Amino acid sequence: MRFSYLILPAVLLLCAACRPRTPFHRYLPVPTEGWDRTDTLRFDFVPRDTGGVFRTSLGLRFTEAMPYQDLWLVVERRIAHRRDVRAHRDTLHVPLGTDRGRWTVEGSVLHETEVRADTFSLTRTQPVSFLVYHVMSRQSLPGVTEVGVKVERITENRY
Repeated sequence: MRFSYLILPAVLLLCAACRPRTPFHRYLPVPTEGWDRTDTLRFDFVPRDTGGVFRTSLGLRFTEAMPYQDLWLVVERRIAHRRDVRAHRDTLHVPLGTDRGRWTVEGSVLHETEVRADTFSLTRTQPVSFLVYHVMSRQSLPGVTEVGVKVERITENRY
């Protein structure tokens, strides 16, 4: 009888450990001729089993053709809430190199970096969309190959 009291907590612990801490992580390619200021990338995410508090990160992959040492990007989050949509805009500074022209990010030919954005709360199966675009002075931004969004679960709730 005591053995069954040990099995239930062990099974619950295993189930909780199997729940993905990163339920969403996706990269989208940008046009090879350059990422235009009007080219907004859209990422759609719906939590499957539980809601909770989530943290957003933005990833960037680029080549040596990148003309800047840092970028300014906008991540707009739109959460469907009952009959309306709640929007939040976050402007991110993405440092890529030093004043002397050295890259401070990973990679030798294709560079990659990731910056944290904000945190937000979702209920179960509440859809959220992320819109990403750049706000640099150039209309077309060369060198960027892919932009990604990662969503990590910080805490969980079951409502």
